[in-house]
Amino acid sequence: MIRTICTSYVYGLASLPNERNVGDRQNYSRHYRTRLRGEVLLDAVSDITGMGETFTAMPAGSRANQLWTTRVQSVFLDTFGRPNPNQDPPCERTSDTTVTQTLHLMNAPQLHQRVTADSGRAAKLAASDLSPKKIVEQLYLLIYSRLPSSEEREIGSRLFAEKQTSRRQATEDLMWALMNTPEFMFKD
Repeated sequence: MIRTICTSYVYGLASLPNERNVGDRQNYSRHYRTRLRGEVLLDAVSDITGMGETFTAMPAGSRANQLWTTRVQSVFLDTFGRPNPNQDPPCERTSDTTVTQTLHLMNAPQLHQRVTADSGRAAKLAASDLSPKKIVEQLYLLIYSRLPSSEEREIGSRLFAEKQTSRRQATEDLMWALMNTPEFMFKD
């Protein structure tokens, strides 16, 4: 059954609308982009930065998608639509995108600490023997699961060529910028 679903025509449809299906929202004439759930996004940020999240009342190394209750405090998960335990039903999830989510990704001190941590992935990539082009490729593979286009590779390499920017700062800036794009936050 899974093979039939995954190899079906409807499952393989693109999310970009054409002139025939631009107004269609119910007949499955294309794939509709959806934002990743808060738990998935938080785990992705942990994987990308190399800095794990710690949750109260959970064993060390636990991931956000392993939380058994919504009562564990997390501003990130609350911002990205975690179910509210005080509403009826308590399992209703908010999938809407909001300005608060965008501002949280751009400005949250906890995310900034993860990107700029001395033991984080950006610091390790900057300290490695990899060329700037290879670092750009590594970040694109890590964040988008694809190689950068020639234009994206050129833009990323220009960050490393700036005189006033250190190698580590360029790596952190590129990581931060890629994590603040719709391609990272949405299933396309």
